[in-house]
Amino acid sequence: MKPQKLFLMLIVLFTIGIQVNAQNATIKENVVTFPTITDYEYFANNPAERNSLEAVVKNSAVQTLSKQEITAEEIPEFLQTILNQDYIVAIGSFYIKLDIKNNKCLAVKNDVENAYTNLVNSNTESKEVMQFILDKTEVLEVLKKIENGEVKVEDYNSEPKDDSDDQTFRCKNATVYSNKLSQGWHKVIDKTCPVDGKALQFGDLKLVYQSVGIYFSLQSKGKNRQACVLGGNPNTAPEVSAYMYLEGNVRYQACTKSEKVDARLQNFSLQSIIQWRPYEGTRLLVKYDFTVQFKYAVTSGLTNPYSFPLMNIKFGY
Repeated sequence: MKPQKLFLMLIVLFTIGIQVNAQNATIKENVVTFPTITDYEYFANNPAERNSLEAVVKNSAVQTLSKQEITAEEIPEFLQTILNQDYIVAIGSFYIKLDIKNNKCLAVKNDVENAYTNLVNSNTESKEVMQFILDKTEVLEVLKKIENGEVKVEDYNSEPKDDSDDQTFRCKNATVYSNKLSQGWHKVIDKTCPVDGKALQFGDLKLVYQSVGIYFSLQSKGKNRQACVLGGNPNTAPEVSAYMYLEGNVRYQACTKSEKVDARLQNFSLQSIIQWRPYEGTRLLVKYDFTVQFKYAVTSGLTNPYSFPLMNIKFGY
């Protein structure tokens, strides 16, 4: 075979391989289903490759949290697009549920009797249901070991073990910290405000390390909201556009990975939400140092924009 033809064949095979990887997600019985743990990891670790996954979910009848517009601040946006109304997803040979209220991640093999029902009911009395601490455990690493026969289901069907006490875990998770700020910055005339016709625009800002068992991330997000000065409710205030700016830097280390350092500058542009997520994936972080500066302005040419206090979350440095 000529070298040129061989080269072309390799390109075609490589392209096909990518397409196959990008399509390994289906909907089964109202559950987003990843045939293998590797399939899920592909999407969780590669945000740029999620278009095909989002299309599968969007064109199906599955009722994910994002479709139902369920407010779930503790659950990252990616998981909101794949968890159904019962907070369940199927990964490999397991059903997995995020039990936010009790800070647990529950898992059960999908071939056992009443598997799904036991998860819906958070039936931890069942010997088939495994329990993990939601904000401390790399759940998928344990499930891989169960699939490989290295550990047993019964090792995890009692109250969850702390990762520091369990040799299954190779890394101890960083402490989960968040930094949130709600601060007014600009008053405007708003005739819909019933008392005095005045409203306040305010920055709704956060930095957070998200740790939810099957997904970990560092996220910064700034929203611009507007509420009546008198009688307004900031908790339900709508988002409105402003010229928004974000500058940040970060250093972090994921389990079994080398340290990463990154920086971001998003210059002023008209929008209602600005965000930066420097890390997301299936491996927990052992340390992080994340700093962001938000600035808002009324017009793009404003020489003195409003600068919010510098925000930081840090562990291990």
